[in-house]
Amino acid sequence: IGAGSVAGAIAGSVIARILANLTDARALLLASVVVLLITAGASLTFLPRPNEAEAESRKRRRGGAALPMSIPMMREEQASRSMFRSLSLAWRRPFLRRVGALVLVSTLTLTFVDYLFKSRVAAAIPAADLGSFFSGTYLVLNLVSLAAQVFLVRRLMRAIPVNRVLSVLPGLLVLGGIAAVATGGLISALALKLFDGGLRHSLHRTATEVLFVPLPGDLRSRVKGVIDVAGQRGGQAVASLVILTAVALHGERWVIGLAIMALGLVWLYLAKTLQRHYVNLFRETLMESNVQPRMDFPELDLASLESLIEALNSPNDREVLAALDLLAEQDRTRLIPALLLYHPAPVVVIRTLELFTSAGRSDVLPLLERLYERSEPSVRAAALRATSWFAPSVDAFERFVEDPACEVRAAALVGLVSYQGSTSALETIHRMAELHNEDETGVALASAIRCSPGAVFSPVLVELARSGSPSVKREIARTMREVLSASFIPPLIDMLAVREARAEARRTLVAIGPDALDALRRLMENPWSNPQVRQHVPRTLVHFGSQIALDVLQARLLDEPDGVVRYKALRAIGSMNADHPELALDRAVLDAVAERTLRNAYRVLEWRVQLEDGVRAEPARVTPVYELIHALLLHKFALGRERLFRVLGLLHPKEDLRSIYRGLHSGRRDVRASSRELLEHVLIPPLREPILNLVDEVDDAAKIRSGQPYHRYQPRTYVDVLRELLKTGGTGSRSLVSYHVAELGLTVLRPVLQTLPSDRDGFVAQSVERALEALGPEPLLPLGAES
Repeated sequence: IGAGSVAGAIAGSVIARILANLTDARALLLASVVVLLITAGASLTFLPRPNEAEAESRKRRRGGAALPMSIPMMREEQASRSMFRSLSLAWRRPFLRRVGALVLVSTLTLTFVDYLFKSRVAAAIPAADLGSFFSGTYLVLNLVSLAAQVFLVRRLMRAIPVNRVLSVLPGLLVLGGIAAVATGGLISALALKLFDGGLRHSLHRTATEVLFVPLPGDLRSRVKGVIDVAGQRGGQAVASLVILTAVALHGERWVIGLAIMALGLVWLYLAKTLQRHYVNLFRETLMESNVQPRMDFPELDLASLESLIEALNSPNDREVLAALDLLAEQDRTRLIPALLLYHPAPVVVIRTLELFTSAGRSDVLPLLERLYERSEPSVRAAALRATSWFAPSVDAFERFVEDPACEVRAAALVGLVSYQGSTSALETIHRMAELHNEDETGVALASAIRCSPGAVFSPVLVELARSGSPSVKREIARTMREVLSASFIPPLIDMLAVREARAEARRTLVAIGPDALDALRRLMENPWSNPQVRQHVPRTLVHFGSQIALDVLQARLLDEPDGVVRYKALRAIGSMNADHPELALDRAVLDAVAERTLRNAYRVLEWRVQLEDGVRAEPARVTPVYELIHALLLHKFALGRERLFRVLGLLHPKEDLRSIYRGLHSGRRDVRASSRELLEHVLIPPLREPILNLVDEVDDAAKIRSGQPYHRYQPRTYVDVLRELLKTGGTGSRSLVSYHVAELGLTVLRPVLQTLPSDRDGFVAQSVERALEALGPEPLLPLGAES
């Protein structure tokens, strides 16, 4: 659109040049009137024409009578009020105030430039030659403007932020103003007009229009026209008064030149301060579309506490347990009545005892004797464990040492060992640990030891950790945290592979401290250790929250061969950086990871596009296995983009890259555009263009040809892509491609299959073996063919 307006100016300059050679300036004035009338008539053809029904409807609304004279006056008054409200609205927003000031200052400056140019020309050129001079000059200026619009504007707008684009013209005008003050000749005036005519209607106009883009549609329509009118017409009026005053004082050369310099500097300052407010508009759009993912638990007021206390009397056991958990979460355990220990549900009694024990509620000791008489073994065992914690009683332990229930007997035996040093009881505990074949025994021993911890039980806990269900391992991990021994580190690390015990194992490893951290570091450095365990070590290191743990994670970003571990290490670094921003990140490592991730994303995208081209050429290649390969590449590309944004979030911690990433995948077009604009302002070359190209909503085939300098497009055949996937893909892609090669009968890839290395679990080897069987025996070479 900008190029069209400049092209029209060029055509007008050519016509003016021709007419100037044939007639005087009054004919040019008449020709301009004719062109304006033609333009106005042409624009009327685009206006919508109301049909007869709409006209009749308007007539009925008017009551069939003509509008009274007061109606236009009322409309004029409403328009005046609307303009005032729009000005007030623009003034209340810091961004719009700066935009309005920018329009005003730029209009003042360019009006002074125009006057300086014309006054110098009038002084140096004879009056008879002014028409041809101006038409020729403006033809050159418009050609320069068109060249700038076509070849310069788009590149600058994509390469640098909009505030720097807005600084180009004033920077040149400041230099021209200095020359005008120093020399005062025609050459300096021509230079100023060259900057004005070449960049005002191309670069400056486009950048100014871009400033209004992030505004909401209704706000933009209300303030844009007002700012343009007030800024441009007001600026021209003020500039005219200054020029008249300078002419009257016979000092227009110095006054106008200094005014251009001063206003150019103000223009540069406004452009510089505009950037922050401009970017904040896109942040506001993202904030409106985002949902707060996490919310803090609110403080309980008196009414809420009354409701929770009332819920403790509910006949529904789940409601009672929920109320207990909420009170514990808010550190209000002291409000739980001790009489709740008489509740008929064992699960409520046990949970209440656990909370009282953790909170040190020794006031419940007189009630424990009543719990010994309960028929439920779990309640009697919980009472013995609470006794061990508050006030150990050897008599109570000896009373239940022969109890038929395993969990009660375990609690009594552990109490005797802890507070009497009974060796026979310890031997009995060891036998129970060695011979236990039921989860009940393991949980009972672990629970009892947790309430009576001691180093003497360390071998028992290690023995229990070797076997048992996930629930047993979880209880053992909790108990180990009360004992804390370096001998627990190996079984705790193995528990990381057990989902139910993982969280407790992590907390206990962190409680053990440096020895556990060193063991986890060695495990991460050994790629041949159990992958099911290594995949959960990065998240475990986050809980240590130390620089050493962060350095271990950062070292794996480049050296880790397992893609899953590498990805989890990256996520763990993000979590640690959010929780401990004071820890130092290795920017060199992060830069290298960003570049490698970007290259891999382009490579995966290129493979997928080339496979799609291959199946379009030969539709028979579309098989269920091909669909799986295609879906896998789609997933890898999406995962690559996510990893890239995680790294960018670490490199730019002051920006909310998480929201930008989500915004790029939003269903709202304005949110996607805001995210893209924010990303463009966050990134710096050379990463900016390739990443923006990767997230732009353009054809994938166009993306892979615009990934310089991190990707160079390489034409490949369908077979070439499969060969690349076999050589460089992961376990899943190599296994699928091996099968696909066999079902298509691509014997040309037989040598690649024969030399393909397998993975740790042998999945690739099995797939290759089946593929080679499906391809059939390798043909024998004729005698003497080897020579």
